[in-house]
Amino acid sequence: MSNVHDPLFRWAFSEKERVAGLLAAVLPRKLSKMVNWGAIEKVPVELLDKDLSEKRTDMVWRLPLHGRRAWLYVILEHQSTAVRWMGLRVFDYARRVWEWWTDRHSKALHLPPVVGLVVSHDPRGWRSPTHLWDLRETDPELEAVLGAKQPDVDFFLEDLQVRPDDQIASWELDAVGKLTLLLLKHGRTAPDMLAWVSGWRGLFAATEQQWDAALPRFVCYIMSVREDVTAQQLRKVFTETLGNRAGELVLVGGPEREVGPGREATTEVAETTEGEGGW
Repeated sequence: MSNVHDPLFRWAFSEKERVAGLLAAVLPRKLSKMVNWGAIEKVPVELLDKDLSEKRTDMVWRLPLHGRRAWLYVILEHQSTAVRWMGLRVFDYARRVWEWWTDRHSKALHLPPVVGLVVSHDPRGWRSPTHLWDLRETDPELEAVLGAKQPDVDFFLEDLQVRPDDQIASWELDAVGKLTLLLLKHGRTAPDMLAWVSGWRGLFAATEQQWDAALPRFVCYIMSVREDVTAQQLRKVFTETLGNRAGELVLVGGPEREVGPGREATTEVAETTEGEGGW
């Protein structure tokens, strides 16, 4: 199955304000208060994606800290399924960020702080270690000798499956950001997807200024992960809950079709998002 989740996440969280809202909500409160959220920047560090098939430049963000000269670098990663070796991957990403930084600061004597944040919506919840140390084969006698000589890394984890929906809806994010996270969390598992859409009518309505871009993407995602929903059904529920304009946007890009897991989407929106690459 091609990864249909990542294009939606990458589209939504490529904007500075939305990324700032997400990071401010999920990072530890004490750390969040230290950051000047209005001045965060995307950093053009090339990192190989999870399939080692594409170089990515949309994963690293630089956060200025109040009253400090240092910047905090955050590697933002999205996962639709838990990965046992995630700690090793984050370690490699951090190494690459430091290499990028030292290439540009050859006279520096210290490295900046670099941390990873993994946003997961695995329906089973995240069940893999977040600490690289926990991936090692246990050998107490050898560990006592080696001590801190072994490399180690930990990362922040935002497991959407254990985060209450009302808490996500209360975050300082715009409606598009909130709906993206909620769709990723429930898109594959909601017992009745049409009822779910209707239940969040207020949040969908709040995205009205961005409907032209957002609604076709949301609909394409739903149809890509569900075999029990058609475009006509979605058009009907959006028309009934949000009005004719919303319903008309459901079919933007092509005629009605049914799309399920493992089948390539054919609408214009699907082609553009899938073409961006996935993790």
